[in-house]
Amino acid sequence: MPKIKWEELENDEGEKTLAVTTDQDMTHTICEGLIGECLANMKMAVDVLWDYVQKGDAKKAHKFSEPTFHAIREEVEVALDVLEGFKRSEMRPKHRDCRTVMKKGARLLARNSPTSDVFEPERFLRDALSLMSTMHLCLLEQTKKRDRSKIRKEYVRAASATLYA
Repeated sequence: MPKIKWEELENDEGEKTLAVTTDQDMTHTICEGLIGECLANMKMAVDVLWDYVQKGDAKKAHKFSEPTFHAIREEVEVALDVLEGFKRSEMRPKHRDCRTVMKKGARLLARNSPTSDVFEPERFLRDALSLMSTMHLCLLEQTKKRDRSKIRKEYVRAASATLYA
């Protein structure tokens, strides 16, 4: 959580004034917005697919699972490309944890690709929702550092078990 700072400054006329700023670095703002936007776009992609699942239209749900997969994969990969441009030390702990989760999630999604012969839309949807939920919990300001670390470790462990099974 950024801290508010009050700074005493002199204006152009030499009068002393107070300026309110935060200790937040631009990197934090960029990471927060990037991950938040990635999550929002992932949710929109899943919403389209979920409508067909809810309606019981298995044929259309299966048809829309492939474009949904590609949309989510691209969102995660593009966000990761940008996040990789930041040093670990420049990022807030929640952004570092989220990046770790996104890396493992991208590998998990890639394993169940529609371009393979054994694409399982149900597994894809389960994996995507799990990734989104974990990203959300990591990004949430109210999540304590200890809890976020536990959530990240559990996700990475479960994803690794699936990847190497």
